[in-house]
Amino acid sequence: MGLTSPLRRGTRPRATARVGIHRPSASGSYGVVLSILFAGGLIYTLLGAVLLPAARSLSHDLHATPIAGRLGDMYGKQRTLVWLLAVVAAGTLLCAVSTSIVPMIAGRLISGVASGVFPLAYGIIRDEFPPERVATAIGVISVSVGIGTGVAVVLAGFLLENLPYHWLFWVPLATIVPTLAAAWLWIPESPVRPGGRMDWLGAIVMGLGLLALLIGISKASSWGWGSGKTIGLLAGAIAILVAWVRIELRTDSPLIDMHTMAIPTVWRTNLAATLFGFGMFAAFATIPQFVEQPPSTGYGYGASVVGAGLYLMPAAVTMALIGPLAGKIERRTGSKRALLLGGASGTLGYALVALSHGVLWHLYVAMGIVGIGMGLGFAALPTLIVAAVPAEQTGAATGINTIMRVIGGALGIQICATIVARQTGPGGLPLESGFATAFWVCAAALAGASVVAAIVPRRQKAPAAQAVAVPD
Repeated sequence: MGLTSPLRRGTRPRATARVGIHRPSASGSYGVVLSILFAGGLIYTLLGAVLLPAARSLSHDLHATPIAGRLGDMYGKQRTLVWLLAVVAAGTLLCAVSTSIVPMIAGRLISGVASGVFPLAYGIIRDEFPPERVATAIGVISVSVGIGTGVAVVLAGFLLENLPYHWLFWVPLATIVPTLAAAWLWIPESPVRPGGRMDWLGAIVMGLGLLALLIGISKASSWGWGSGKTIGLLAGAIAILVAWVRIELRTDSPLIDMHTMAIPTVWRTNLAATLFGFGMFAAFATIPQFVEQPPSTGYGYGASVVGAGLYLMPAAVTMALIGPLAGKIERRTGSKRALLLGGASGTLGYALVALSHGVLWHLYVAMGIVGIGMGLGFAALPTLIVAAVPAEQTGAATGINTIMRVIGGALGIQICATIVARQTGPGGLPLESGFATAFWVCAAALAGASVVAAIVPRRQKAPAAQAVAVPD
């Protein structure tokens, strides 16, 4: 017995929809749509986490995030998602059949557009789900990053130890194809399509700025934070991004509406996203390195590549449990308080890791607490953005929030790597004190996220609905 599309193609007349007003889908379709969107989030995570540390692989992926969100806002989120997944499938297939570095790099560049899944997913949820289900659905999608990363680290270790490297691409491809088909068949097209034109100049300048920023950050631990190359790239990135902001302010149809970005709820939530990204990605990079150290160091567990990934599973499990509860938590406490509690929980977890990492079960408990904090925070971040911006800007605004989270992650990975690398003992092995310091830095970042959450304004009414034409 097949599933029926919530909105059959070819039967939708020209109409006028009001931005931000829920359009019901067919009974029972919400779980189907949410499952498809969750699979899309996992695809992006798998493609990044099974290959390279986040900061290295995301330097060329990030620019696609707000572009995909903006295209979805303009021309339809379902349509954009289907085309995006098709491009990702093509890039992943190219990587899977590659036998040399050039087509491999080309395939990774193509598949990097997968980062656009998240803003499209948040926009689809806002358009299609009833208000009482939005927070829960966003929570489920948001925690796919942590869940997918935890699973991918273990999966990548297993694949590399037992199969040719091509399987690092065949496995994600096996999830992309059915997700693409399901998105085409069962996700209805958005009624919120204000049209307009794409700001390609803004997209290109923003992409160059982000590329310089992420490369500078990702190479800082090896080049040195004070090296001319690092400083030059970071300074150049800042200059390009300042120029981009000026371009956006002067453009009639900007890629990112800077006036929306200046809304207190939006910029403070984006700052919190940077700090949460710092904490999560740093954990998923530093914990495996810590447990892989030999027992001769006096603190290491001598874990294998696969075994090291298992130490992250408590965080992935607690994130998976928190995500579906996000709606209930949001209704009881509000997204602002959930964000604050998430930062506090992450701070506590990292403090426990820093203080008591010599006993295995202590480490598991601490990572479980970190996962609770990440789950609460990642669910609250896009919910706050969605509630604060006009519906026609949902994709672009949540795309920027995703970017800030990843930039924070890149900073976290490289700063912690620098701290660990600078404190070494006999044989060049890292000292325990270096890891402990890195864990305290992560705790401080998440404590800062709680402080930022405390100054996020209380939720205000969404901007007034606007009538827009919905073409066939």
